[in-house]
Amino acid sequence: MRTPVRSEGLRLAARQLVPPSIVVLALLLAGAKLFFQVRAGGFGSDFKGSIFLASHEVLHGRSPYPPADVGSLAARPDAFVYPPAILALGLPVSLLSATAATLIWDLLNVAALATALRTLGVRDWRLYALALCSFPFVSSIGLGQPAGLLALGCAVAWRYRSRAMIAGAAAGSLIAAKVFLFPLVFWLLATRRWRAALASIAAAAVLIAGSWAAIGFRGLTEYPHLLRALSDARQGLGYSAAAVGMSAGASPDHARLIPIALLLVLLALTLWLGMSARADADCFAAAVAASVLGTPILWMHYAVVLLVPLAVRYRDNAAVWFGLPAFWLLASENPTSRERDLGLALLCVLSAALIVRRTRLRLGHAAPPGRSLPVHD
Repeated sequence: MRTPVRSEGLRLAARQLVPPSIVVLALLLAGAKLFFQVRAGGFGSDFKGSIFLASHEVLHGRSPYPPADVGSLAARPDAFVYPPAILALGLPVSLLSATAATLIWDLLNVAALATALRTLGVRDWRLYALALCSFPFVSSIGLGQPAGLLALGCAVAWRYRSRAMIAGAAAGSLIAAKVFLFPLVFWLLATRRWRAALASIAAAAVLIAGSWAAIGFRGLTEYPHLLRALSDARQGLGYSAAAVGMSAGASPDHARLIPIALLLVLLALTLWLGMSARADADCFAAAVAASVLGTPILWMHYAVVLLVPLAVRYRDNAAVWFGLPAFWLLASENPTSRERDLGLALLCVLSAALIVRRTRLRLGHAAPPGRSLPVHD
């Protein structure tokens, strides 16, 4: 029979051992994922096929956009379909070879995510490891997506939320690069940051108009048709609520309504949370969650922006960070039906934890009875 002292010692050892073991597991999974992606020749495929190739098309005076055809978009998952503002980042590295450009692009995104966490006050190296080795971010790096830069933009918008021009410029730049992040404007409006909201709308408008002008408005008239064709071609893929609905038997038209409904609910929640002066972090988390869960096409690398409200709410050593390796149960951006259900469920659980969590749980340091630990609002 074990003595109480020995049992307590075993529990203490487990608390000290489990977090490092989870970090090591995340590192191994991330390394294996990137190794096999490089070995298969798919490393940076999205960057090479979209931003890199589109930058060359622009340099040669051609439209960077593919035909607005469902079949061609289905056959080319890496086709460039972003607003042209993002090419401002791609043009400089496009002068290099594809391999060199991809490596620099990925290193830029790694540095951007690390800077985002630093900007938000994260100091624990294990949390950096868990974020950089999470499946959403490793998937982003493997494909060459700009998820780290998007996370940095979100972090700047939050960190400088009391400075209207900086927060507005950050939010507007994000919207110009990735339209699905437009709920950030609702966060600014809900928290009565009127000047920042106006600045974000103005910045987005200027960047969108300016970037289209910079490429001679090539592809502008066909762009709405391209987005519709893109939705038709990829709506049943990825981890979106629409894809889950289609897997469950819903028609494409009915499935398309599911993420719209989810978006409206989360936007309403954002506005409601904004009525409380002490719910700023909750409101911000709801807006970011609306961006991710409300998009009609959802790839797992979109979830990298959720690391920003995670760092806002749990910037110290918190148990919720050690749930990030659960996303490695997915292991693919082209999921099976079961993986799709699990992926969306994990995103919903993480979003709910960020929005409704009112206390911070420190791993191994529980709050005294009747007393809550503070929240970084």
